[in-house]
Amino acid sequence: MKNFVSLFLLIGFYINVYTQNNIAINFEFNHNFETFLADSIKITNQSRMCDTMIYNTGEPFELIILSNIDKYFAENFEIKYYPNPFSETSHIIVGSNSEKITVSCSDISGKFYFQKELVITPGNNLLEFIGGNNNVYILTFKSDNSEKSIKLTKTENSGRLPEINRVSSASNTLKSEMLDNFVFYQGDILVFTAYKTSCEGLNQKVVELSPTQSTTITFNFENIHFTSPEKPILNDAVITQNSIIYTWNENPNTERYLLSTDNDSYTNLGNLNSFFLEELLPGTYYMIYVKAYNTCGESPTAIFSKATTALPLTQDEIDLITSGPETQKFILMSICNHPDSTILRSKSSNVIIGEEHLDHLTQRMYRTVVGTGVGLAAPQIGINRRIIWVQRQDKGSMFNRPWELYYNPNILRYSDTIVLRNDGCLSVPDSCETMYGIQGKSHRSIWIDVEYYLPDGTYVLERINHQYTAHIFQHEIDHLDGIMFFDRLISKKDQNFVIISEEEAEKIYGKY
Repeated sequence: MKNFVSLFLLIGFYINVYTQNNIAINFEFNHNFETFLADSIKITNQSRMCDTMIYNTGEPFELIILSNIDKYFAENFEIKYYPNPFSETSHIIVGSNSEKITVSCSDISGKFYFQKELVITPGNNLLEFIGGNNNVYILTFKSDNSEKSIKLTKTENSGRLPEINRVSSASNTLKSEMLDNFVFYQGDILVFTAYKTSCEGLNQKVVELSPTQSTTITFNFENIHFTSPEKPILNDAVITQNSIIYTWNENPNTERYLLSTDNDSYTNLGNLNSFFLEELLPGTYYMIYVKAYNTCGESPTAIFSKATTALPLTQDEIDLITSGPETQKFILMSICNHPDSTILRSKSSNVIIGEEHLDHLTQRMYRTVVGTGVGLAAPQIGINRRIIWVQRQDKGSMFNRPWELYYNPNILRYSDTIVLRNDGCLSVPDSCETMYGIQGKSHRSIWIDVEYYLPDGTYVLERINHQYTAHIFQHEIDHLDGIMFFDRLISKKDQNFVIISEEEAEKIYGKY
């Protein structure tokens, strides 16, 4: 049997910084059972001894590979690392056109450990950092042209001092996602290695070539008979104002399904491939987490997010919306006043996109926030509906950041790295902040996956990597859930998160 699974690999040959030639590479797997995806595919540049690992989810991705990169690396000192946090060793890839770099190491409290000069080769270099005791380490790399710092978190004690060394060969497997550090010059020999774990153990197949045009790479896994199941895919959801029925695909390679509503405690569903939630609130998001299982192991976790049917705007909401023209600002709610605080502490519901009066509402919201803040949520003007305005700090120019309107936004995933950032709120005026001793900081994830609808009804699922923009989204969506920014001073402080200061985040990730 032959099952075709395609990944899109975009390889760009840069003749200079202004030109690009794209090559599409698809991966095909020959096997003798019904479903198949490789666990991962390693691409090794045999000519230059560097590699990268693709984690095969079956979804499209882009790999930008540069040629003639000496000038590029002189202007962009590239550093990637994995894993982080780590228990013993973390691998670091440094991209530079220099022949030597200086590495210094200290911990987050400022304690100095070492400064070391390493001889490297132009291009990508693999380094190995061996940590000491459980700590957060700051490594600073200096070349002739640039300087950059990273943070590495060690989770176990080893009773030794930290050290760093250059690995002479980068041909060993790096289980990482260092896609943008992979170097490829036209004419180099690439080795593609596909990995798949089955009940028979780890299987791997190798294909070697030097691609000059779009092609399909075929891996022959004829002797695999049983593997762990693939991630479930949502087929359908039957939705009412008070219930949701989720139904996902039936995988013949699955013995049972595991389900959780909090991504923590899982229930065994047996072979049942559907789940019924009832007695729900209208216009509210509900997420479930589903894994497929067999004796070879579990699939990756599937996140299914659906909202119950929204209710129309109430007459009280319409009266508030139309209490002034579109050009008139709303009066902002204050957390220190009652009944404002009741509205700000209530969970908001979705809206019916296209409903009458929404344009009037959102135009007045825009007039209220523009020139005053960088974001506004509907509860801040007295309406518990999931509508936000966000000034996108990751778009436009320094002097012209665009405003965007989102209906029914919902955060699906948060990064594990949490930054203690400066914060403030239009619903916490200065007098209120002083009166109640509210601190102007909050813990925020450095990236989020957020879903929302545009005013024309288009659904969007977007990863926000820009810290400041991700912060604004988190702040405004918290308002929709009745959460104030100062609540985030004490949340997410558990062992699953790495918390750093805003100053450290600026050193590591840049200023946002």
